[in-house]
Amino acid sequence: IPCVPWQSQTSGQLEKHNRFLPSEKSDSQDPCCYLWAKFYLAHHYHHLEGDLEALKHLDALIDDTPTTPEFYILKAQIYKHGGDHKTAYKWMDQARVLDKADRYLKHKSVADMHLEQVKSRRQRKL
Repeated sequence: IPCVPWQSQTSGQLEKHNRFLPSEKSDSQDPCCYLWAKFYLAHHYHHLEGDLEALKHLDALIDDTPTTPEFYILKAQIYKHGGDHKTAYKWMDQARVLDKADRYLKHKSVADMHLEQVKSRRQRKL
């Protein structure tokens, strides 16, 4: 899967030295920059239909920072776009549990559950 040319250099610099470019001082960036760069890289892979690579990055992000709902939301979207609504619901519900006050997450979680129920009913009728 093609990626932007600067991805490996930037990702490596952020991971090892907490900076974007070799010309910058080490630890010149906020530590969360690496996490969000990896998140957007996972989103980029998903956009290019490299879902296995995207999921690999998301799994690492969730292992490192399990309290960020956006990581779970993207993982749910990947499964939903792949047609696995049951797994998508599971991951969206994980995001909802992390932020119970977020109305969007509640809506998406219920919508994914509803899709799974409709799909299940259709299969029983056949």
